[in-house]
Amino acid sequence: MLEQMIQSLLVWVLPAFLVATSREAFRNQVIYWMGDNTPKAEDRLGFALTKQIDPMGTIAAPVIMSLSSGPPLAWGLKTPIKPSNYKGNKKLAAILVALSGSAFCLVVAFLTMLILPLFADLIPNFMADWLLNNISNFIFLNCVLAIFHLWPILPLDGGWIVSALLPHNMAAKYQQIEEYGILILVVIIMILPVMRQYIGVNIPLDQWLLWQPAYDLFNLLRSVAL
Repeated sequence: MLEQMIQSLLVWVLPAFLVATSREAFRNQVIYWMGDNTPKAEDRLGFALTKQIDPMGTIAAPVIMSLSSGPPLAWGLKTPIKPSNYKGNKKLAAILVALSGSAFCLVVAFLTMLILPLFADLIPNFMADWLLNNISNFIFLNCVLAIFHLWPILPLDGGWIVSALLPHNMAAKYQQIEEYGILILVVIIMILPVMRQYIGVNIPLDQWLLWQPAYDLFNLLRSVAL
């Protein structure tokens, strides 16, 4: 049991950290390009990934999920953005920011899958299994975050896309339910899997809405890249 737990940590925690922090770093750069200086003021620009660490989302959650139920979900430290600072068409800028993280994850997943066969034979045998498992999980978790953040639930990016598409008054009311969105996410991602695992209540919303689509996306990218 202990050996299994250690093996799980060794192949999931590093990919989860890299995916979550690099995605957030790119998103901060897009926020800055759109005219909001908040990421610069918060010292969140650049690809020093340690700047993007959220203690719960980048460290605790991946470790706990790796030990308990397999693939982890991770997230980086969110930057408090100010859409009113965006230049030009503010709705378009908000949509581009919201799409940027998932687009980044998809591009990184595809490029990693493309180059993997080019250096797979160069990996020393003693670390081949560990490194290839980490790379495969890195690709898969990019697929996971690409899908997860497009859920139309605030505070996820998909929720901000919905908000940007709504008339101003409706958008303001929609944003007020963000706290309930967090509760919904906790139920789907954490509570329902625990209920399924320990008390036999099988409501696999996380499987339907996240893990299975992520596997399908992973296989699609593999079929295109390889």
